[in-house]
Amino acid sequence: MFLKYVRLSVATILVIIHLRYNTCIDFGMEITVNNKKVITTAKNLEELALELDLPKKGVAIAVEKKMVPSAEWSTTSIQDGVSIIIIKAVCGG
Repeated sequence: MFLKYVRLSVATILVIIHLRYNTCIDFGMEITVNNKKVITTAKNLEELALELDLPKKGVAIAVEKKMVPSAEWSTTSIQDGVSIIIIKAVCGG
């Protein structure tokens, strides 16, 4: 009801939440996926694949132009600013 009458900026609201609940909101990090900027909260490639709703099979991921086997996705961490290429296999002709 309070916000109905007062216009607050997003930054002001975040400060209020932080002060009230003594917590920080994680907006994630910015990475590049297939030459497009993406904001993600994923900590590793497995979480990123889930976040991007990638199929379980037929997907290859390269981090900084180096292919990462799917068995290593859960242990391959993602850093802010990293460049990732995702390739999906397509059937047909």
